[in-house]
Amino acid sequence: MITLLLAALLAPASAAVTFTRTPHEDEKDSLEPAPVTTVKSETKEWRLKAQRRGVYAAIDAAVRWREAPIDACVRAAGATTPVTAQVDVALLEDGRSTVKAGPGADAGLAGCIATALGDQQLPVPLYTGVRLTYTATWDPAPVVVPPPFVPPAAPVAEVDPGAPVAPPTPPEDPKRDAFAPAVDVELGFGPIPWGGRAADHEGMYASSTQLGTTLYTRQADTAARWMGATTSLVSYGFGPDGLYAVRIASSGSTTAWKLREALAARYGPSKWDVRFGAYYWRGESVVLQLQPVPNSEVVVVTLLDIARARASGLADRLPGDRDDPTGTTSNRRMPRIFKD
Repeated sequence: MITLLLAALLAPASAAVTFTRTPHEDEKDSLEPAPVTTVKSETKEWRLKAQRRGVYAAIDAAVRWREAPIDACVRAAGATTPVTAQVDVALLEDGRSTVKAGPGADAGLAGCIATALGDQQLPVPLYTGVRLTYTATWDPAPVVVPPPFVPPAAPVAEVDPGAPVAPPTPPEDPKRDAFAPAVDVELGFGPIPWGGRAADHEGMYASSTQLGTTLYTRQADTAARWMGATTSLVSYGFGPDGLYAVRIASSGSTTAWKLREALAARYGPSKWDVRFGAYYWRGESVVLQLQPVPNSEVVVVTLLDIARARASGLADRLPGDRDDPTGTTSNRRMPRIFKD
Protein backbone atom coordinates (compact mmCIF):
# COMPACT_ATOMS: atom_id res chain seq x y z
CA MET A 1 0.00 0.00 0.00
CA ILE A 2 2.77 2.44 0.91
CA THR A 3 4.57 1.69 -2.36
CA LEU A 4 1.41 2.55 -4.28
CA LEU A 5 0.99 5.77 -2.29
CA LEU A 6 4.57 6.77 -3.05
CA ALA A 7 4.07 6.02 -6.72
CA ALA A 8 0.93 8.15 -6.74
CA LEU A 9 2.78 11.01 -5.05
CA LEU A 10 5.80 10.88 -7.31
CA ALA A 11 4.14 10.04 -10.64
CA PRO A 12 1.31 12.40 -11.69
CA ALA A 13 -0.75 11.21 -14.68
CA SER A 14 0.79 11.69 -18.12
CA ALA A 15 4.07 13.08 -16.72
CA ALA A 16 7.02 12.58 -19.06
CA VAL A 17 9.33 11.90 -16.08
CA THR A 18 8.19 9.70 -13.19
CA PHE A 19 10.00 8.76 -9.98
CA THR A 20 9.33 5.72 -7.80
CA ARG A 21 11.19 4.36 -4.79
CA THR A 22 10.99 1.50 -2.32
CA PRO A 23 9.63 2.62 1.08
CA HIS A 24 12.25 3.19 3.76
CA GLU A 25 12.27 0.94 6.82
CA ASP A 26 10.68 3.77 8.85
CA GLU A 27 7.72 3.95 6.43
CA LYS A 28 6.62 0.30 6.38
CA ASP A 29 4.11 0.58 9.23
CA SER A 30 1.46 3.19 9.91
CA LEU A 31 2.49 5.92 12.35
CA GLU A 32 0.47 5.69 15.54
CA PRO A 33 -0.46 8.85 17.52
CA ALA A 34 2.20 10.19 19.86
CA PRO A 35 2.37 8.35 23.21
CA VAL A 36 0.54 10.15 26.00
CA THR A 37 3.35 10.49 28.53
CA THR A 38 5.67 13.07 30.07
CA VAL A 39 8.69 10.75 30.00
CA LYS A 40 10.94 11.97 27.19
CA SER A 41 12.64 8.62 26.68
CA GLU A 42 9.27 7.04 25.88
CA THR A 43 8.49 9.55 23.12
CA LYS A 44 12.00 9.84 21.66
CA GLU A 45 11.70 6.86 19.28
CA TRP A 46 8.26 7.97 18.04
CA ARG A 47 9.42 11.57 17.55
CA LEU A 48 12.49 10.53 15.55
CA LYS A 49 10.38 8.23 13.38
CA ALA A 50 7.86 11.02 12.70
CA GLN A 51 10.66 13.46 11.87
CA ARG A 52 12.28 11.06 9.43
CA ARG A 53 8.95 10.39 7.71
CA GLY A 54 8.46 14.12 7.26
CA VAL A 55 11.93 14.44 5.73
CA TYR A 56 11.33 11.57 3.29
CA ALA A 57 8.01 13.06 2.17
CA ALA A 58 9.61 16.49 1.73
CA ILE A 59 12.44 15.02 -0.38
CA ASP A 60 9.85 13.18 -2.51
CA ALA A 61 8.02 16.44 -3.16
CA ALA A 62 11.25 18.30 -3.96
CA VAL A 63 12.23 15.61 -6.47
CA ARG A 64 8.77 15.66 -8.05
CA TRP A 65 8.90 19.45 -8.45
CA ARG A 66 11.99 19.05 -10.68
CA GLU A 67 10.23 16.80 -13.22
CA ALA A 68 9.60 19.63 -15.72
CA PRO A 69 13.25 20.77 -16.09
CA ILE A 70 14.41 17.13 -16.26
CA ASP A 71 11.89 16.44 -19.03
CA ALA A 72 13.02 19.54 -20.95
CA CYS A 73 16.67 18.49 -20.57
CA VAL A 74 16.04 14.96 -21.87
CA ARG A 75 14.02 16.26 -24.83
CA ALA A 76 16.75 18.80 -25.66
CA ALA A 77 19.26 15.92 -25.70
CA GLY A 78 17.22 14.28 -28.48
CA ALA A 79 15.80 11.23 -26.69
CA THR A 80 12.88 9.62 -28.55
CA THR A 81 12.30 6.30 -26.75
CA PRO A 82 11.59 5.51 -23.06
CA VAL A 83 14.69 5.36 -20.83
CA THR A 84 15.28 4.59 -17.13
CA ALA A 85 17.88 5.43 -14.52
CA GLN A 86 18.37 4.52 -10.89
CA VAL A 87 19.82 7.36 -8.83
CA ASP A 88 20.70 7.94 -5.18
CA VAL A 89 19.65 11.38 -3.92
CA ALA A 90 21.53 12.39 -0.76
CA LEU A 91 21.09 15.61 1.22
CA LEU A 92 23.86 17.33 3.14
CA GLU A 93 23.74 19.33 6.36
CA ASP A 94 23.86 22.68 4.54
CA GLY A 95 20.86 21.82 2.36
CA ARG A 96 22.73 20.93 -0.84
CA SER A 97 21.86 17.68 -2.60
CA THR A 98 24.02 15.18 -4.45
CA VAL A 99 22.99 12.71 -7.14
CA LYS A 100 24.78 9.44 -7.93
CA ALA A 101 23.70 7.21 -10.82
CA GLY A 102 23.33 3.50 -10.26
CA PRO A 103 24.63 0.71 -12.54
CA GLY A 104 23.02 0.48 -15.97
CA ALA A 105 21.43 3.93 -15.79
CA ASP A 106 20.77 5.80 -19.01
CA ALA A 107 23.55 8.39 -19.13
CA GLY A 108 21.38 11.13 -20.64
CA LEU A 109 18.56 10.80 -18.12
CA ALA A 110 20.97 10.42 -15.18
CA GLY A 111 22.87 13.50 -16.33
CA CYS A 112 19.68 15.55 -16.58
CA ILE A 113 18.63 14.45 -13.08
CA ALA A 114 22.05 15.41 -11.70
CA THR A 115 21.80 18.81 -13.41
CA ALA A 116 18.32 19.50 -12.01
CA LEU A 117 18.87 18.11 -8.51
CA GLY A 118 22.61 18.03 -7.90
CA ASP A 119 24.10 20.78 -5.72
CA GLN A 120 20.66 22.38 -5.34
CA GLN A 121 19.52 23.78 -1.99
CA LEU A 122 16.16 22.12 -1.44
CA PRO A 123 13.51 23.79 0.75
CA VAL A 124 12.97 20.82 3.06
CA PRO A 125 13.84 19.97 6.69
CA LEU A 126 17.23 18.30 6.49
CA TYR A 127 19.23 15.79 8.50
CA THR A 128 22.77 14.56 7.94
CA GLY A 129 23.08 11.31 6.01
CA VAL A 130 19.64 11.17 4.42
CA ARG A 131 19.77 9.19 1.16
CA LEU A 132 16.94 7.78 -0.91
CA THR A 133 17.15 5.61 -4.05
CA TYR A 134 14.77 6.47 -6.89
CA THR A 135 14.01 4.74 -10.18
CA ALA A 136 13.35 7.41 -12.81
CA THR A 137 11.55 6.68 -16.07
CA TRP A 138 11.30 9.08 -19.00
CA ASP A 139 8.65 8.50 -21.64
CA PRO A 140 8.20 10.78 -24.69
CA ALA A 141 4.43 10.88 -24.18
CA PRO A 142 3.05 14.44 -24.18
CA VAL A 143 2.80 16.12 -20.80
CA VAL A 144 -0.66 17.19 -19.62
CA VAL A 145 -0.26 20.51 -17.80
CA PRO A 146 -2.97 21.17 -15.18
CA PRO A 147 -4.88 24.44 -15.60
CA PRO A 148 -3.68 27.32 -13.44
CA PHE A 149 -5.54 28.26 -10.28
CA VAL A 150 -8.21 30.87 -11.05
CA PRO A 151 -9.60 32.84 -8.08
CA PRO A 152 -13.41 32.90 -7.91
CA ALA A 153 -15.00 35.95 -9.53
CA ALA A 154 -16.24 38.70 -7.26
CA PRO A 155 -20.04 39.13 -7.11
CA VAL A 156 -21.40 41.72 -9.52
CA ALA A 157 -23.13 44.58 -7.76
CA GLU A 158 -26.42 45.93 -9.09
CA VAL A 159 -26.04 49.28 -10.86
CA ASP A 160 -28.61 52.09 -10.79
CA PRO A 161 -29.12 53.13 -14.46
CA GLY A 162 -29.62 56.73 -13.38
CA ALA A 163 -26.45 56.95 -11.27
CA PRO A 164 -23.42 58.83 -12.66
CA VAL A 165 -20.83 56.57 -14.24
CA ALA A 166 -17.52 56.60 -12.40
CA PRO A 167 -14.32 56.58 -14.47
CA PRO A 168 -12.88 53.08 -14.85
CA THR A 169 -10.20 52.06 -12.37
CA PRO A 170 -6.99 51.14 -14.16
CA PRO A 171 -6.07 47.48 -13.57
CA GLU A 172 -3.36 46.83 -11.02
CA ASP A 173 -0.06 45.82 -12.58
CA PRO A 174 0.65 42.32 -11.22
CA LYS A 175 4.33 42.65 -12.12
CA ARG A 176 5.05 45.89 -10.34
CA ASP A 177 6.98 44.12 -7.58
CA ALA A 178 7.74 40.79 -9.21
CA PHE A 179 11.41 41.48 -8.64
CA ALA A 180 12.21 38.00 -7.27
CA PRO A 181 10.61 35.55 -9.73
CA ALA A 182 12.72 32.69 -8.34
CA VAL A 183 10.42 32.53 -5.31
CA ASP A 184 7.57 31.39 -7.58
CA VAL A 185 9.27 27.99 -7.87
CA GLU A 186 7.97 27.21 -4.36
CA LEU A 187 4.79 25.24 -5.07
CA GLY A 188 4.09 24.68 -1.38
CA PHE A 189 6.23 23.51 1.54
CA GLY A 190 7.68 20.05 1.95
CA PRO A 191 5.12 17.45 0.87
CA ILE A 192 2.15 19.85 1.02
CA PRO A 193 1.30 21.81 -2.17
CA TRP A 194 -0.56 25.11 -2.27
CA GLY A 195 -4.27 24.32 -2.11
CA GLY A 196 -3.65 21.01 -0.35
CA ARG A 197 -5.92 19.89 2.47
CA ALA A 198 -4.71 19.19 5.99
CA ALA A 199 -6.69 15.93 6.14
CA ASP A 200 -4.66 14.52 3.25
CA HIS A 201 -1.37 14.60 5.17
CA GLU A 202 -0.37 12.41 8.07
CA GLY A 203 0.47 13.96 11.42
CA MET A 204 -1.36 17.30 11.03
CA TYR A 205 -2.70 18.74 14.30
CA ALA A 206 -4.92 21.86 14.46
CA SER A 207 -3.38 24.38 16.87
CA SER A 208 -5.55 27.50 16.52
CA THR A 209 -8.15 29.27 14.38
CA GLN A 210 -7.95 32.88 13.22
CA LEU A 211 -10.86 34.30 11.20
CA GLY A 212 -10.99 32.08 8.08
CA THR A 213 -7.66 30.38 8.77
CA THR A 214 -6.90 27.22 10.73
CA LEU A 215 -3.28 26.77 11.75
CA TYR A 216 -1.81 23.27 11.89
CA THR A 217 1.52 21.88 13.12
CA ARG A 218 3.31 18.55 12.57
CA GLN A 219 5.50 16.55 14.91
CA ALA A 220 7.73 15.79 11.92
CA ASP A 221 8.81 19.45 11.84
CA THR A 222 10.02 19.53 15.46
CA ALA A 223 13.63 20.81 15.60
CA ALA A 224 13.97 20.28 11.85
CA ARG A 225 16.66 21.93 9.72
CA TRP A 226 15.59 24.44 7.07
CA MET A 227 17.90 26.72 5.09
CA GLY A 228 20.70 25.91 7.55
CA ALA A 229 18.67 26.93 10.65
CA THR A 230 16.93 24.81 13.30
CA THR A 231 13.20 25.46 13.44
CA SER A 232 11.43 26.07 16.74
CA LEU A 233 7.95 26.04 15.17
CA VAL A 234 6.48 25.39 11.70
CA SER A 235 2.78 26.16 11.24
CA TYR A 236 0.59 25.76 8.17
CA GLY A 237 -2.30 28.14 7.38
CA PHE A 238 -5.29 26.51 5.66
CA GLY A 239 -8.08 28.72 4.29
CA PRO A 240 -11.20 27.95 2.21
CA ASP A 241 -8.99 27.12 -0.81
CA GLY A 242 -6.56 24.92 1.13
CA LEU A 243 -2.97 25.65 2.15
CA TYR A 244 -2.02 29.25 1.48
CA ALA A 245 0.62 30.12 4.10
CA VAL A 246 3.52 28.55 6.02
CA ARG A 247 5.31 30.17 8.99
CA ILE A 248 8.76 28.99 10.09
CA ALA A 249 10.08 30.32 13.40
CA SER A 250 13.67 29.97 14.55
CA SER A 251 15.82 31.55 17.25
CA GLY A 252 19.48 32.35 17.84
CA SER A 253 21.73 35.39 17.97
CA THR A 254 22.83 35.06 14.33
CA THR A 255 19.88 33.15 12.88
CA ALA A 256 18.22 36.16 11.20
CA TRP A 257 21.44 37.06 9.38
CA LYS A 258 22.12 33.46 8.33
CA LEU A 259 18.58 32.94 7.05
CA ARG A 260 18.66 36.21 5.11
CA GLU A 261 21.94 35.18 3.47
CA ALA A 262 20.57 31.71 2.60
CA LEU A 263 17.34 33.15 1.17
CA ALA A 264 19.26 35.76 -0.83
CA ALA A 265 21.46 33.03 -2.28
CA ARG A 266 18.33 31.13 -3.37
CA TYR A 267 16.05 33.96 -4.53
CA GLY A 268 18.28 37.01 -5.03
CA PRO A 269 18.55 40.29 -3.04
CA SER A 270 15.67 41.14 -0.71
CA LYS A 271 13.66 44.33 -0.31
CA TRP A 272 12.59 46.01 2.92
CA ASP A 273 8.97 46.93 3.78
CA VAL A 274 8.86 49.40 6.65
CA ARG A 275 5.15 48.73 7.34
CA PHE A 276 5.91 45.10 8.14
CA GLY A 277 9.39 45.65 9.55
CA ALA A 278 10.54 42.78 7.37
CA TYR A 279 12.64 41.78 4.39
CA TYR A 280 10.70 40.19 1.55
CA TRP A 281 10.98 38.43 -1.81
CA ARG A 282 7.94 38.77 -4.05
CA GLY A 283 7.23 36.98 -7.29
CA GLU A 284 4.02 36.96 -9.30
CA SER A 285 2.38 34.12 -7.36
CA VAL A 286 4.36 33.73 -4.12
CA VAL A 287 5.70 36.16 -1.52
CA LEU A 288 8.21 35.26 1.22
CA GLN A 289 8.80 37.48 4.24
CA LEU A 290 11.59 37.36 6.85
CA GLN A 291 10.70 39.28 10.00
CA PRO A 292 13.03 39.61 13.00
CA VAL A 293 10.94 39.84 16.18
CA PRO A 294 11.95 43.06 18.05
CA ASN A 295 13.81 42.71 21.35
CA SER A 296 14.35 38.99 20.89
CA GLU A 297 16.50 36.46 19.04
CA VAL A 298 13.48 35.04 17.21
CA VAL A 299 13.00 35.37 13.45
CA VAL A 300 9.85 34.34 11.56
CA VAL A 301 9.77 33.43 7.85
CA THR A 302 6.35 33.45 6.18
CA LEU A 303 5.73 31.88 2.75
CA LEU A 304 2.42 32.87 1.17
CA ASP A 305 0.41 31.90 -1.94
CA ILE A 306 -0.80 35.34 -3.09
CA ALA A 307 -3.81 34.29 -5.19
CA ARG A 308 -5.35 32.02 -2.56
CA ALA A 309 -4.82 34.55 0.21
CA ARG A 310 -6.41 37.31 -1.89
CA ALA A 311 -9.33 35.14 -3.02
CA SER A 312 -10.04 34.09 0.57
CA GLY A 313 -10.06 37.69 1.78
CA LEU A 314 -7.29 36.79 4.23
CA ALA A 315 -4.64 39.24 3.01
CA ASP A 316 -5.69 42.85 2.34
CA ARG A 317 -2.10 43.99 2.58
CA LEU A 318 1.07 42.18 1.52
CA PRO A 319 4.76 43.17 1.50
CA GLY A 320 5.43 45.11 -1.69
CA ASP A 321 1.88 46.47 -2.14
CA ARG A 322 1.61 50.14 -3.00
CA ASP A 323 0.99 52.50 -0.10
CA ASP A 324 -2.67 53.10 0.62
CA PRO A 325 -3.07 56.92 0.69
CA THR A 326 -6.03 56.58 3.08
CA GLY A 327 -4.28 54.14 5.37
CA THR A 328 -1.70 54.49 8.11
CA THR A 329 1.70 53.01 8.84
CA SER A 330 0.17 50.63 11.37
CA ASN A 331 -0.29 46.95 10.63
CA ARG A 332 -4.08 46.95 11.12
CA ARG A 333 -4.65 45.77 7.54
CA MET A 334 -1.98 43.13 7.59
CA PRO A 335 -3.19 39.53 7.26
CA ARG A 336 -3.39 37.77 10.59
CA ILE A 337 -0.93 35.15 9.42
CA PHE A 338 1.77 37.86 9.37
CA LYS A 339 0.88 39.56 12.65
CA ASP A 340 0.68 36.69 15.15
